Amino acid sequence: MKKEKIFTDYLYENETKYADLVYLRQPIHGKYHDFTWAEAMQQARKIANFLKQQGFKKGDRIAILSKNCAEWFITDFAIVMAGMVSVPLYAAQHPDIINYILGHSEAKLIFVGKLDNWTLQEPGIPKNIPRVAFPYETMPSTYQWNDLIEHYSPLMENEKPDIDDMYSILYTSGTTGKPKGVVYSFRSLVNYAKGYLHDVDIGNYPLPVYCQFLSYLPLAHVIERLGIEYGSILRKTTVSFVESLATFAKNIEDTSPHVFIAVPRLWVQFQMGIYHKLSQKKLDILLEIPVVSSLIKKKIKKALGLGRATVIISGSAPISPAVIKWYRKLDIEILEGYGMTENLLTCTLNSKKNKDGTVGLPRARVEIKIGKDGEVLSKSDIVMVEYYKDPKATKAAFTKDGYLHTGDKGSIDEAGYLTILGRLKDSFKTDKGEFVNPIPIENRFMHNIHVEQLCLIGLTLPHPVMIVSLSDAARNRGVESVTREVQITLDEINNDLTNFEKISHVFVAKDHWTPENALTTPTLKIKREAVFNRYIEQIREAITKDEKIIWE
Repeated sequence: MKKEKIFTDYLYENETKYADLVYLRQPIHGKYHDFTWAEAMQQARKIANFLKQQGFKKGDRIAILSKNCAEWFITDFAIVMAGMVSVPLYAAQHPDIINYILGHSEAKLIFVGKLDNWTLQEPGIPKNIPRVAFPYETMPSTYQWNDLIEHYSPLMENEKPDIDDMYSILYTSGTTGKPKGVVYSFRSLVNYAKGYLHDVDIGNYPLPVYCQFLSYLPLAHVIERLGIEYGSILRKTTVSFVESLATFAKNIEDTSPHVFIAVPRLWVQFQMGIYHKLSQKKLDILLEIPVVSSLIKKKIKKALGLGRATVIISGSAPISPAVIKWYRKLDIEILEGYGMTENLLTCTLNSKKNKDGTVGLPRARVEIKIGKDGEVLSKSDIVMVEYYKDPKATKAAFTKDGYLHTGDKGSIDEAGYLTILGRLKDSFKTDKGEFVNPIPIENRFMHNIHVEQLCLIGLTLPHPVMIVSLSDAARNRGVESVTREVQITLDEINNDLTNFEKISHVFVAKDHWTPENALTTPTLKIKREAVFNRYIEQIREAITKDEKIIWE
């Protein structure tokens, strides 16, 4: 029987076979610092030796709190090589959640690094947990990265975990309560690799001409951890990082990745950036002129850093079909897929071209069906081991015949394509007793280019109310102009809705919704309950007035 290749097998193979090829590219003060496979693994071996010398045992949990950087990958490798379990935290995580995760996972040590404002996160770290500081400006720590690299010799043994050992605990984003710790074993990764290598065609790039990845989405999220970090190990790609928010656009353009993954909000922000330089009317005219059309498309793709991208994916939350169609006119095909932390993001995927409005066909080794109340159920060997320390929730996560409850409502068409209709728990009942599903209505409202974030509410209200947060460009346009255009959108949508679904008012929030104000998760998913609680009293008062578009 053929022995399965696991995580460390790929690391050790890449360390020797591709020793001199550049693996990680870290920008610091505008200059890229390159790590070959040999250099990255040398540092990983030193950090692994440090962890062992501290007396930590096999299976001990080690946390990482940092934005993406070369040291994040190296630390993850070191934790595995030392026989321990990594627990990643979001760089924008609320300190109360940091404290909960560190306590729940019983983390023995934490690596801290690139953070926008470390003073916000530091209160969440208990005093008794030692810290290792990455070589960036960060919170006071027990150990400094550069000192460890200088002091410790490399771990010489090629230590290898058992296939059913725990690899990592990824905590869910916690949209409705405390995060759950999703446990992955090395077998989980083996099964994921089989699906990934089968489904994700990034093209052939014979070494040493490396395929380029860009790592910037949170590594505490499954899409970046497996799609980019683990994917780069499997595919032997170069991975570049983003230095800061201010350099984000330049870092994308510098890298020009072959694979690019973004969340829906970023696609809308890119769109707004294009509108800032070119109106929709002018863009439409230019795209009608054959020679000019080709030039303008190339120019926009290059400016977005997508000039050589072969795989472009939107994930983490639903993207409006209107946004996908808009980008398609620029020859940018955004593929939408579907998955969750519990099934290693492996459920469905559109391939090469989207079937608009759907999240694609089941991926290799995956079965899907629609269960009770229209819930999407998925079955595969690419799945979590358990919820950490929560056997009751683990049991409840699966049906008796082994299907994973997704909590999402969906439909499957005659060709097998899955459409997500929203979260089961997101539907609400107005005070007239009618149930409303917010997702389809929100998707239509997102056609308005001024709207960056939105949330339809209706519980305890006579009719649904749309709460919106505007783009920066819209905020600078003035109230009267934006009000007129939002009113047009409201009228168009209401014309097609049943009476109980019709939106009575639009409430324009003055703030963006962010993890810092606790209205989104670190992955920018809207926390519906938090948004409802934040605005409901103002809305109850405002809807008694005649105006349909209400500004906070």
